[in-house]
Amino acid sequence: MNDKLEAQELKTLVQSVFSLNQDDHHLLFMVDVPDDKLPDNELWRIRRGLAQGWYKELDAVTADLGLESVRLLAYPNVHSKAYRLSV
Repeated sequence: MNDKLEAQELKTLVQSVFSLNQDDHHLLFMVDVPDDKLPDNELWRIRRGLAQGWYKELDAVTADLGLESVRLLAYPNVHSKAYRLSV
């Protein structure tokens, strides 16, 4: 069994979940990274790997999605499961 989603499958997923329109220009995947206070573990590595894989696959079909860019952002661990990001 292959758990990896290919570019076309991810493209279909993004289009059906987010209903992209002309005002949507970018897609950003955000992943937090471990630090000294909370060291890395296998599940965390898997989630970061999934995000990286999705980023790579969707970056290849950016124009097909009608987007200008697909990006991946790594940010410091905030040590909270329900942290709110201010925009």
